[in-house]
Amino acid sequence: MSSVNLVRRRIWQGMVATSLITPLAFFLGHVLYYVAVGYSRPWHAWLLSLGFVYLFGLPITFTAMVCLAWPWLRALVRWNKLAIGYVCAGAAAIGAFMFVLAVAMLNGDWPGSPSAFVEQVGLGFITGLLSGLIFSLAASVPVRPS
Repeated sequence: MSSVNLVRRRIWQGMVATSLITPLAFFLGHVLYYVAVGYSRPWHAWLLSLGFVYLFGLPITFTAMVCLAWPWLRALVRWNKLAIGYVCAGAAAIGAFMFVLAVAMLNGDWPGSPSAFVEQVGLGFITGLLSGLIFSLAASVPVRPS
């Protein structure tokens, strides 16, 4: 098998794994935050929350991966710059954009206040960075470009 096909296969496997794991990681962060501030819920409420995260998170994550991350990854491969730092930088920018867009689509309106916008960009940035790290681990992306 040629190295190009191997890289494509690893990228595709990483994209699928990232689309499935990122909503779960976002949910776990959500749970940790609420448990840390003392909020308690019954287990079935957390389970419904996980279902909600996957119901909306999976299509949004997969759409972002196919429409934005795939071209970014192909460009990195073409430029011989496929490395964790570049992947995570692009993923963080894509995450910030997609999070604001997804919240705007769900609410039917753009954020009303600057603080809400900054919060959405920040959450999207962190979620995108997490996605980039998950992708890099799943696709065995090197630390330095080869």
